[in-house]
Amino acid sequence: MHDRYLYLAVDLFSFIVPFLFAFERRWLHFIGQWKSILFGLSVMSGFFIVWDILFTSLGVWGFNDRYLLGVRFFELPLEEYLFFVLIGFCCLFVYASMNHIIRQTWPEHWFRKLFLGVAIIDLLIAGWYWDQLYTFWALGLNALGILVLLRWGASFFLWKKFFIGYAISFIPFMIVNGILTGSFTPEPVVWYDDQENVGVRLGTIPIEDSQYMMLMLLISIYAYEWFRRDSNKMLS
Repeated sequence: MHDRYLYLAVDLFSFIVPFLFAFERRWLHFIGQWKSILFGLSVMSGFFIVWDILFTSLGVWGFNDRYLLGVRFFELPLEEYLFFVLIGFCCLFVYASMNHIIRQTWPEHWFRKLFLGVAIIDLLIAGWYWDQLYTFWALGLNALGILVLLRWGASFFLWKKFFIGYAISFIPFMIVNGILTGSFTPEPVVWYDDQENVGVRLGTIPIEDSQYMMLMLLISIYAYEWFRRDSNKMLS
């Protein structure tokens, strides 16, 4: 495979299996919720693409032309736009599938306290590293998202369901990010300026990516569930 197809291949190979399974009819029939899926992905992608363009222009991170097709819009490669849509779809599929399979009765308030703790830790770290752009904004915005949903989130956003979706999605997300940050290649596909993060990595992945991913899921799952609830109300 030519190097320049690597990022595109990561996007497509990550997407293809969940996409095919989304069409089954006897179990979840995930694709039948396509309006909710599109809404969730559109809200999340719109937010993160603007953030991505800004941070790319500031040099917080960037992209290695060796592994890209060479098509760019507003400084972002085409593959990066696909990342939010295709990987976002995969995460939503995992979230919906695992919550269809797993039936656990742990009290919801346990998970609310767990995520409140995450928000407090994120805020403390963001405040301590206020001069590192990626650390400050990734952790700070994730904490803000958690606190807003804890305070004003509607009852249909269940934190135990979100926890399952995040925990299961974390594994494939980190594999994809590992590939993109150079775990298996001579150079990273996506590089980071370590002066803008704390410098702690999970293998080759900046630790901030774990909270960046959580915020991706917070936004996409909330928007997906909100649209699904309102659609069900109109049909009832």
